[in-house]
Amino acid sequence: MIALDHIAIAARSLEEGTAALEQALGLPLEPGGHHAQMGTHNRLLSMGPGEYLELIAIDPEGRAPDRPRWFDLDAFAGETRPQCWILRTDDI
Repeated sequence: MIALDHIAIAARSLEEGTAALEQALGLPLEPGGHHAQMGTHNRLLSMGPGEYLELIAIDPEGRAPDRPRWFDLDAFAGETRPQCWILRTDDI
């Protein structure tokens, strides 16, 4: 079975993205975490059981990975916006 897992919203910075997304949605984002292996950090918003929005940006205090960052964040520019959707499956 394939199902929506989450939608990645990219931003130039976590602070800028948080302000834009919270204003657009009228809802506060929950704290997220840091992804040391990718040099990114995030904030989250639940959309129900098993689905969520992930606001993600390059962590200025993180280390650059030895490969491109996920969601093409190394090339990201512009306003906070949906970058991609992520599916999950129990049978890959």
